[in-house]
Amino acid sequence: MLTNETAPSRILGRVGLPGIVTRWRAGQRWWRRNATLAVQLSFLALALVIIPVVFAGTFAPHAPTAIDLRNRLLPPGWTADGTWDYPLGTDSTGRDILTRILYGGRISLAIGGIASVIGLIAGTLLGLISGYVRGLVDQAIMFLVDVQLSLPFILLAVAVALVLGNSLPVLVGIAALSTWPHYARVVRGVVLTLNEREFVVASRAVGGGHWHIMTAHMLPNLLSSMLVLATLSLGRIILLESGLSFLGIGVRPPTPSWGNMISDGRAFLTNAPWWAVMPGIALVIVTMAVGTIGDWLRDITDVTTDR
Repeated sequence: MLTNETAPSRILGRVGLPGIVTRWRAGQRWWRRNATLAVQLSFLALALVIIPVVFAGTFAPHAPTAIDLRNRLLPPGWTADGTWDYPLGTDSTGRDILTRILYGGRISLAIGGIASVIGLIAGTLLGLISGYVRGLVDQAIMFLVDVQLSLPFILLAVAVALVLGNSLPVLVGIAALSTWPHYARVVRGVVLTLNEREFVVASRAVGGGHWHIMTAHMLPNLLSSMLVLATLSLGRIILLESGLSFLGIGVRPPTPSWGNMISDGRAFLTNAPWWAVMPGIALVIVTMAVGTIGDWLRDITDVTTDR
């Protein structure tokens, strides 16, 4: 039973607000000490792109498929012939470029995020089993990894899309298929090292089961590596989706994605370059920001680095 001295309100009143303020200030000091200007700008750039993309229905000035032939191929609003009703211009059917970038970002980022999670789970599980069990299981899994990495992946993706179609689930599966070998190989290497560590040997000595050792001792030591790989693979998967859409086997029109917008606009680079350049800029910003953050996470989670 809670007494007056241990009532939740008294506990929160005694340690809640001061503790929050102290932790907030400590977090600010840590951030200023560890986050370089490039990292801070990367987080800011991601926020400026992702927030409007997530809330595209609020920020987008038009419908993504709305056609207005009277305003086709309008230049961006800051030019002499442009209008701020279409801030980034329009395409050959009068669709607003800014609106399609926002809605297309939803598709591109969703494919990248979901595929990264699937690849992370599958690659981590297979790499953990491979490095811990070893023997024939290890050889079989690493054989699959080597086969996957040796194949020209674009050709494999084209073949899969031609057979199964280019629906969103197929694109997510293709993207996940491209990333799991990288997770598996890294996890296997870390697990092979952890197998010889004192806490794992001690757990085996006292009768710890295999499942307990893998989940309680090895998996927590893999989290930092997996976090770094996830951030780095996200940008790569977004580029892969854009490449597939550029080749015509990605997201089907009229649904926008950054890749098919670049593909559609490449024929108008001389008289309407904004059609392809604007989604290309958004793609570059996201991939560079995610890559910079991934490098930073690798540095701050590397226990061998002196800071």
